[in-house]
Amino acid sequence: MWFIFFVEYVEGSSRHFDIFKYIVPMATGFLIFACISSLPYSVKNLVTSLIAIGCGLATFFFFGKPFFVPILILVGGFITNLSNKRIPQVEVKPGKIRWWNIWLFAIIFIVAGIVSEMARKNNWANRKPVNLFENSYRMGSLVFGGGNVLMPIMYEQYSVRPDAVRKRNPNAIHINKKDMLTGIGIVRAVPGPVFSIASYSGGLALKDMGPAMQLLGGVIGMIGIFLPSALLVLFFFLYGTV
Repeated sequence: MWFIFFVEYVEGSSRHFDIFKYIVPMATGFLIFACISSLPYSVKNLVTSLIAIGCGLATFFFFGKPFFVPILILVGGFITNLSNKRIPQVEVKPGKIRWWNIWLFAIIFIVAGIVSEMARKNNWANRKPVNLFENSYRMGSLVFGGGNVLMPIMYEQYSVRPDAVRKRNPNAIHINKKDMLTGIGIVRAVPGPVFSIASYSGGLALKDMGPAMQLLGGVIGMIGIFLPSALLVLFFFLYGTV
């Protein structure tokens, strides 16, 4: 998270630094490598090949549309469940489901979405922290596949989409494309979970509100991205141990 201040200092310094010169092309290479290297693990038969091709075409034609990601997840899951090649038929003794964590997960998802949309429509003075939490929580809820999946979604959400809607929504969270790619490269180059990109992007999202809010943005991004998985893990853990 502290890289958000370091990057800003270096870029704003009167001295000329080229230490981030190769970060952006490195980030692009990491993303391409991640996509290619994941294929042998996820595409193993005709069903998964059709899912991969279909999702690729849908992403190409509906790129930038927020609704298509959850639709692809649901359709892919439905198709996979029809194939016995992807789901091992193992006898498991049914356990008692404890629904509270999954309900809490859903309640936060819905409430965060409603409040964030209210903040956007009414143009609240401090709308950006609210929008940031909703964006982070939504991405943490819908991303399956780790940081290699998360980073392109964040890049589209914070750097690509705001350029397209700037006239309709001038106060939307916007992160410079170069800064976002720099963060992606840094996160891939240093040890630690790739999901830490959420702290970096959260700090940059609130950069124009001052250092204190920038630090708060890093915390909001971290909590928003990890909270959904924590609730889901507790739900599945309790379900599996009952």
